[in-house]
Amino acid sequence: MQEAINLIDNREQSKLTYEQAISQLEKIVSRLESGDVSLDESVKLFQQGTELSRFCATQLAAVEHQISQLIVAPDGSVTETPFGTTDV
Repeated sequence: MQEAINLIDNREQSKLTYEQAISQLEKIVSRLESGDVSLDESVKLFQQGTELSRFCATQLAAVEHQISQLIVAPDGSVTETPFGTTDV
């Protein structure tokens, strides 16, 4: 028997941690892959999954802006740059 997935609204979603959102998204994917849901429920789950995916991407982008890379040049000098701005 599949675990029931409670759809959450945007207000509840904003209170989720990244880990909770990923967990919810994994449950949705698993449920959709089971093929054991109606078309109507599949559409609702897909929409919820899309919203959770956007939420997670936004959370990751915010964290990436807070992270810096330390780059060591061939001469041994070290510079700090924002995450993802250089090819390492």
